[in-house]
Amino acid sequence: MPDHASYKTTDRTPTHATIRIDVSPEEVKAVLNAVYAEYSQELRIPGFRKGKVPRNVLNTRFGEETFVDESQQRMRETHLPAALGELDLRPVTRPEVADADAVVEGGFSFEASFSILPTVELPELSSLEAEQFSASSVTDEDVSAALDEVQQRFATLTPKDEQIVEAGDVVQVGDASGETWSFRTSDADPMLADVIGKKAGETFTLSVPEDTAEDETPAEGEAPAAKPDPVEFTVSEVRCVVLPAIDDELAKDAGYESLEQMRAKFHEQMSTARTEAADTRTRSSLLDATVTAIDLDLPSPFVEELVEEEREQLVQRLEASHPGVPLDKILSEQNETEESLRTRIGENVEQRVRRELVVQALIDHFEIEISEEALTEAAELDATRRGENPMRYVARLKADDHWDSYRNALAQDQALDRLAEIATLRPAADASDAPDATDDEA
Repeated sequence: MPDHASYKTTDRTPTHATIRIDVSPEEVKAVLNAVYAEYSQELRIPGFRKGKVPRNVLNTRFGEETFVDESQQRMRETHLPAALGELDLRPVTRPEVADADAVVEGGFSFEASFSILPTVELPELSSLEAEQFSASSVTDEDVSAALDEVQQRFATLTPKDEQIVEAGDVVQVGDASGETWSFRTSDADPMLADVIGKKAGETFTLSVPEDTAEDETPAEGEAPAAKPDPVEFTVSEVRCVVLPAIDDELAKDAGYESLEQMRAKFHEQMSTARTEAADTRTRSSLLDATVTAIDLDLPSPFVEELVEEEREQLVQRLEASHPGVPLDKILSEQNETEESLRTRIGENVEQRVRRELVVQALIDHFEIEISEEALTEAAELDATRRGENPMRYVARLKADDHWDSYRNALAQDQALDRLAEIATLRPAADASDAPDATDDEA
């Protein structure tokens, strides 16, 4: 604690704190003198040299309270961060500052009140119970489906000699304005099936099916919404999709040495992805069990700030995706109201904050620290599994400012894996709950 000021906590609960800062008369005088000196140095008044403007002249021109207020603001800006550091307090809301009572003559005292996050008291970890999820096996059908996706990716389009549209063909159509569209036909979609059987040069009418028309009861006094008029299109081009054979040549086009290697790689990737997905669900189950076992109050002002911030972001996205539509109408279409939206966001925010606090408590409990070397090694291994260049992957994480979040995610996984060694894990009630994750690269 500096000789010229004293800091102390005057009130503290698990989610709120108030501190008092007393600045000595000596520092108050020094700061006030410094403020006067700066004004004197910067101000130019005829008859006075620069830096030699008397204090009484400055007071007459600006008012004495101007210099007192500025000196007090400087002391707040200097001593509030120092007090928070010394008292080991971390506000999660903006401190509310007010002058304090019982001030020493010539001194300056103020108080600051703010929300803080509660200290997490972990339960007896060995008493926790959670579900353990297992990865489903990768079947030949799963690998075949991945190969089919590669086959579709390398498909080519060939003009049809007869130019008769069949399901699965890619057609180009145009309307009377000359605008054209291309799409792949499907007999499973009524709107896309209208063109099947047509030839290049023929026209067809596209109508909105009854079950896709907006079914909305008009408000009192409003006329029912008019149904869209049918639109006439002309088929200008018909092309069929030619799929390549699933063989070594396709594998080479996809970056593999052979079909056998591609099959094996897809099997490995999907097995790894499913195992990681199951492990993630197990960790999530462990974390939820820990959170549930702790009575953890959160500071209401802090939660309200987060809820309002997330609500504004969500509303902006909704309004951007529905231009010109009132918010209440957008929410109504999603069976939501302003009140239910705020409630849902509030529940999500509170659960997320509780999980973050518990995770950090577990990381501290197990004394987990991720060194730079270990973090780099983990990132390079992750890049290899993703089929990316390890050096470029690490560089991108750092360049995108994701390095610290990657470190935190690794520490969280390690903490929850340590917890899994202590807690009781029971097989998930339904093994099919574990998602059949497939690798994006497949």
